[in-house]
Amino acid sequence: MLTGQPKLLKEVNRNIVKKMIFEYGPITKPELSKRSNLSLPTINKIVDGLEQDGIVRQDGTAGSGSGKKAKLYTANENAGNIIILYYLEEKFKASLVNVIGTKIYEELAEIRNESRDSALESVYEIIDRLTELSEAEIKAIGLGVPGVVKRDKRIANISSIPGWTDLNLEDMISERYHIPVFVENDVKLTTVGYYHTYLEDKCRDMVYLYIGKGIGSGVIINGTLHKGFTSFAGEFGYLAPFYDKAQEDHTKGGGWLEEKLKQFLSVKGNKISEDYIHYIAVSMVNFITVLNPEIIVVQGKGFDENTIEQMRGDLERYIPKESLPKIVINDDEECAVKGLINFCLENLTTIRPLVLVKDI
Repeated sequence: MLTGQPKLLKEVNRNIVKKMIFEYGPITKPELSKRSNLSLPTINKIVDGLEQDGIVRQDGTAGSGSGKKAKLYTANENAGNIIILYYLEEKFKASLVNVIGTKIYEELAEIRNESRDSALESVYEIIDRLTELSEAEIKAIGLGVPGVVKRDKRIANISSIPGWTDLNLEDMISERYHIPVFVENDVKLTTVGYYHTYLEDKCRDMVYLYIGKGIGSGVIINGTLHKGFTSFAGEFGYLAPFYDKAQEDHTKGGGWLEEKLKQFLSVKGNKISEDYIHYIAVSMVNFITVLNPEIIVVQGKGFDENTIEQMRGDLERYIPKESLPKIVINDDEECAVKGLINFCLENLTTIRPLVLVKDI
């Protein structure tokens, strides 16, 4: 129980109210009070402070008639910007985004990834350039990287930029620019982006599978990205068959299943073998039996309606029909960037470890 910490609790309440205005605005103070279970005097004080700080602004009034109308409040899009860098095929998709998630500027920037320092200098150059372009204060920087971002913030399995292995990129950039920096795995960000764009109001549990130059997945449980205690959750490239006696070391290079799938991915042309489809279907069996998701979203080589039907046929040999999830194909290339924007905004407006809200 959080007692004796009024300053901390006030900050928690302020972040909760700010998040609600960003998500549900334009919204009135009475509506905020009802949604947050905070008293109206507390809401008045918080919203007035947010308005004074330029974080939110008035946006008309609610209702009609001659009586006194409640003021509506919404996020102030000019309150600050976020720099978004998403690694994409040896380049960074770099964007300048305002605090309500609207893109202001975007470019595809080169990255020199021959060494740790050259890659870092490329990132710093992009950040400096976007900072100069921004007319508002930069509130945060977000990066999507093709590697596992562990709990201690160090990066693992990042073959695209080998020099960044075991690097705490988040702290290094934050110390240089003195603002919050958020780093996350690219496929997990795509998972978040797809979920919030297409599925947030339709399901609570989903799995996202990406099979391309790399192999990875993201898991949403009860509407929240699940990473596991070492951020290894969803690394389905490491799935192995029961009959494998593990005479070889499969812990390097992405795992047993990834090694198998790469054999099919390296074949030129779009022809997909039945073995490739079967391997993916069997990997889905593992997710279905453990998580029982409502939807599995797939992206990568060879996915079309015909291959999905073949996978469903394979799945029906292992899973009862009533427990089969819906399988859909993602063709929205912006999901990754959308996920990174969402990830940054969520981190900026939420104090995650605190769940107790007490009226002050």
